[in-house]
Amino acid sequence: MTDSRQEPRVSSGQGFDTLTTALKDWAEGPFHLDEQRLLPANKTPTSQALNTIEFEIFKITEMARRWIVENGLSPYKLALTTGTSPSQVHRIMEPGWTPSLKLARRIASSLPDDWVSMFERDCNACLPRIFHLHPSPDNSSDPVTRLLHAMNGTDTAHILDTLVEDKWSVRHHAYVSRAETEMFMANHTTSGLIETGYAPPLPRMSWSADAKEPKSPNCALLLHRIPLKVGEKLKLYTIHIAEYSGKNWATQFWKVDASKDLTSLRQLDILKAYLAEKA
Repeated sequence: MTDSRQEPRVSSGQGFDTLTTALKDWAEGPFHLDEQRLLPANKTPTSQALNTIEFEIFKITEMARRWIVENGLSPYKLALTTGTSPSQVHRIMEPGWTPSLKLARRIASSLPDDWVSMFERDCNACLPRIFHLHPSPDNSSDPVTRLLHAMNGTDTAHILDTLVEDKWSVRHHAYVSRAETEMFMANHTTSGLIETGYAPPLPRMSWSADAKEPKSPNCALLLHRIPLKVGEKLKLYTIHIAEYSGKNWATQFWKVDASKDLTSLRQLDILKAYLAEKA
């Protein structure tokens, strides 16, 4: 690795370019590097609120389907319980049909609370979710806090040491033009996710002709829970993501926090239905 201890501190888009350059120079280090140019996939980012509503409608619809199947009920009986027409409940059993949020909530409120709680636990255990987090306390020594401290005004070499020690992977996006973005990724070779092809959800970037940098980049902390197939098993991974962004660029750092096998038949059925709907 080239000595980068005299390089500028990482406090802007230019600083993150410095970090990217240092990682490229460290070709023999514990990272698998990948560079490419691509059309921006998020020129019109979807509202986070809309994503949440769509997820909740899927969950409640699948809840009604599972309740009917697991309890041997007819859609007609569920319609009587919810006070809706039998035709509406019958349509719930049709693949690809999505009810209104109002109807979905009415159905969910008619089911037993203990059964709904168990179903929601299964959904939380197997379906992809992203949670926004608050920074850890300053006296914490967890890997996320160590990364934030390293990024907050230290030299590039210290940041690289932190990435290696805590097994962080890196992805840097930079707009080349309104229609094209440059992507660089350094995947830590011991992260356990290289074979799965995992990368965090794309950052929410937007093109700006006036690319003057703010005084400091924006920072967001996220927790990504996602099921991935490893060999013949589905595992649920919990992944920490730290995302820095400015005008026309974004850099993401991620590391695996924990994983467990998905073995519950109900969880696998829910996940199969979710993946089929998203296909």
